[in-house]
Amino acid sequence: MKNTAITRIFALIFAIIMTLSLASCGGEGGEETTLPIAEPAPETTLSPETTAEPDADLHIVSGGASEYVAIRPESAESYEIEAVKEIKALIKEKYGIDIKLDTDGKRKPGTDPEYQILCGKTDEPESADAIAYIESLGVGKVSFVIEAHEKRLVIVASNVSMYEAAIKYLEENFMKESGMTVPEGFRYTEEAETVSPAIHIDKDNELEVKMTKLYEIATHKDKNGVNCRIIQGACTDGEYLYTCLNDGAKSGAVTTIVKTELRSGKVVAKYEGIMIDHANDLTYNPKTKEILACHNSPNNQLVSIFDAETMEFKETIKLRENIYAIEYDEDEDRYWIGLSGSYDFMSYNAEFRKSSKIIRGYSNGFTKQGVDADDKYLYFVLYNTNCIAVYTKSGEYVRQIDLPVTAGEPENISHVGDTFYIVYNNPSWTGGIVYETVITEK
Repeated sequence: MKNTAITRIFALIFAIIMTLSLASCGGEGGEETTLPIAEPAPETTLSPETTAEPDADLHIVSGGASEYVAIRPESAESYEIEAVKEIKALIKEKYGIDIKLDTDGKRKPGTDPEYQILCGKTDEPESADAIAYIESLGVGKVSFVIEAHEKRLVIVASNVSMYEAAIKYLEENFMKESGMTVPEGFRYTEEAETVSPAIHIDKDNELEVKMTKLYEIATHKDKNGVNCRIIQGACTDGEYLYTCLNDGAKSGAVTTIVKTELRSGKVVAKYEGIMIDHANDLTYNPKTKEILACHNSPNNQLVSIFDAETMEFKETIKLRENIYAIEYDEDEDRYWIGLSGSYDFMSYNAEFRKSSKIIRGYSNGFTKQGVDADDKYLYFVLYNTNCIAVYTKSGEYVRQIDLPVTAGEPENISHVGDTFYIVYNNPSWTGGIVYETVITEK
């Protein structure tokens, strides 16, 4: 209690002294000083350090719907058309959505679809880089490119198999149950080696041609006693060789097709009584797994189609032209045909519904036989002189390659990788000989 009273007395004395001190300062002529009153701080709102970008990803299928249109070149190759159809079918299968199909042709202003899947070598600017990359690849390489630009998905590939690989990549990586989204700016390329004879063959290369006898194709007497002894067309699926032996009749010729293991020559099957006239050339289509036979004389416009596994006859089609040779071009998904009575040739699409213009061939006076194609060139095998005439697919005559085996008549030509397989009639016209033919630079 005593301490409390003393504390109060000292506090009072301190207050009186401070008051007198302030008054004294003011009395010396100094300005009156007032302490500033702090203003309340303004209210603030917190904001994030970064602002989220608008979603620019390509939502090709979202919420069970799609605004995208699949677009191909107006003058498309058949395999580009098939690729667009495959994309449409896949989206329909997975999501039940029918996306529209269109071309890159000129449209009225304002009618261009906002969201696009550009498939093939379109004339749209977003396709340009992918096209340039594909075209820059050297001989023997193929590729596909997938790129995502704002509102546009670009798909370009070298050939049928690479389009199939591209679509499979999209399916496995972006087609989820909830939808299909590709990130903006995404780019993916995939390359594959396609070894072919074209790797070694060019205009100015000095070439070495090595031919090795693999085995003989023996004559065959069928169940009706028909002696099939003359080699005509042949083709390979990469594992087996299919070779025509006919009885030599000028009209109503009967053919047996002999199926052998390509490398060993072991006979796997013989298909008798096939009526394909002269049976001048065969080709194999791996996409449809069919063998096509060019009849030649006397029914020069006919092509018969068989199931490759069973050799069951499927149908015969009639072309407008007389033809002596046929080859399926896997790289471009079309058929090349040699025109009878000339060295000219042309192509048809895979359905034989649309043909190219006739390409004028180089007339060297030799007997025309079969034709083969790889990713760059066409190869026509000729007799007397025995040789191969090489052309670009645009029709430029590249060169003649003489064959070192001069005895007998080369009837057909096929290749697997960079190796040709040429079947000759032997000099006595009783069966034939299969030659492995390798052409390399010296």
